[in-house]
Amino acid sequence: MIESVSIHLAEVHRELVSEDYLKFETQQEGPFSTYQIEFKKNCQVAVLRVDFKLSEKPHFFRSSAYQWISPEDVDAIANYHSPKLMKFANECYLLGTTTLGAWKWNKKNNSLNWYLIHPDLNPVFRYNEDDYRVWKKQFEVSAGKKFSLGVFFGPGPVPEFARTPLGFAPTICFTDHCDYDTLDLLQAQRELFKKNHIRTTKGVFLHTYSHKGEYAALDQKPVLEEIKKWEKDGHEIAYHAFSRSFRKESWEEYQEFETPSGLKTIQTYIDHGFHQYNFSKQSFSSQREWLQHMQIKGVRYFWNYVDGMEANSRSHNQLMPNHSSISAIFQEKSSAKRAGLDYDKSRNQKTWLAYGTNDTLDKRVKVLNASFAELRRGKKGLFPFAFSLFKTLSAAASLKLIEKNLFRPDKSFFFSRFSPAFFPVSFGLNEDLMAFQSFSLKDFRAVFCEKSLQDLEAESGVLVAHTYFAYLGSNHPGRIFKDELGHIQEEVASSFEQLGNRIKEGRIWNPTLSELGDFHRKLMESNYTWKNGQLNTENFPGTVRWIK
Repeated sequence: MIESVSIHLAEVHRELVSEDYLKFETQQEGPFSTYQIEFKKNCQVAVLRVDFKLSEKPHFFRSSAYQWISPEDVDAIANYHSPKLMKFANECYLLGTTTLGAWKWNKKNNSLNWYLIHPDLNPVFRYNEDDYRVWKKQFEVSAGKKFSLGVFFGPGPVPEFARTPLGFAPTICFTDHCDYDTLDLLQAQRELFKKNHIRTTKGVFLHTYSHKGEYAALDQKPVLEEIKKWEKDGHEIAYHAFSRSFRKESWEEYQEFETPSGLKTIQTYIDHGFHQYNFSKQSFSSQREWLQHMQIKGVRYFWNYVDGMEANSRSHNQLMPNHSSISAIFQEKSSAKRAGLDYDKSRNQKTWLAYGTNDTLDKRVKVLNASFAELRRGKKGLFPFAFSLFKTLSAAASLKLIEKNLFRPDKSFFFSRFSPAFFPVSFGLNEDLMAFQSFSLKDFRAVFCEKSLQDLEAESGVLVAHTYFAYLGSNHPGRIFKDELGHIQEEVASSFEQLGNRIKEGRIWNPTLSELGDFHRKLMESNYTWKNGQLNTENFPGTVRWIK
């Protein structure tokens, strides 16, 4: 079945001769083959991939939803969190015996591509001086870094593993950004979540400093006492930068930050705005220094500042690439109708601008809207508006944009195509500090409606939600609160009740970010072995079942 095995190693602009950089060892015992790759020297790597040339095309690929699909389906991706499993016409299976990396079927040359390093597998970027994203294209790999992988080919039964301690169930994890928190709204949130058995990872500011009014921070004693109550209720506390706005003291606050007294060691860091000490503002050459500093301070997880999609009634499972595409954005209208929800056209247009276009057009539309508002108020004349309109139309005339929207709307966004959840951003050193990716969640009513929750259960999906619990703007009609006093919107209260009932019944796993990351780390270290003529499981943290 496996005709040949080869390694593809590349920098951004050139192929590398793998023998110059790698040791590659293979071993076979019956239907069980193992492969070990070890780097002989430090280097920069854009792509490390092992290609398995097959003599026969697989009939089925096991999806992240634990369903058999076509190997050419957009969802035919198997990252560390999903079964690496294909089925053939003769009822035999090809099984990945380690979880690391991602599988992707290549129909052009009838081969299975096993990606171990790739920019889309480890999506990170930095903001340049104009606050545009520059995506990282290659990664530092240290000498001695090893990748161990293997495959089994033979008849069933074969195993597949669950992603939760509850078995084959969905996961919903909240990572909240505290930009709009006040003491009253903090108390109202905590009471809502306690009532509905929901736990969150709650971002906090350490210091009170903001250009836009006063908001909650831990140097305010009543806020610190309130956050201690959150922790007592089972929530995780996370750093959301260290203050709402940046000031000259901010660099010192970054260098000297510590977990406030009375709280457990904070393990999660979430970038905020364009603060200069953010991970996303570091040059690629200085990212390792940032990682080292955060590790010393006890941080183990940080947000890569990427939302794979804005969640809605159609798209809420970040393990399925088809939930992150232009087609998915425009399917929300019919999905909302089927769920009995009001369709938020304005919100969906903003989602399209953010995901279906590019950073340049998205920003120019925002500038155009501001310019039009100033024109209407008489603050500026027609010329600035006309100039802004010209720049916007020029950006919209991009051939790449037109092609993406008209001819490839089903293609998943590159930062979602390998369905990343947790991943390292360097290999060998500082690997213990992992990035996580999220979905933006602004419409709680839609994402936690009955239809959405049923879909997520059927897919055993994962949603790491990037939220603003305390946001009060009318442009988010599915927000939690009606007002600054903490009165909750009735439909949203009902949606949280539905979610809470499923959590209480054990139908949905609701971990904190650190709990989820720790479980997924164990998945990354799990594997299958071949002993006494049969497959065995090793180190899986949850349920394993066998497919006949």
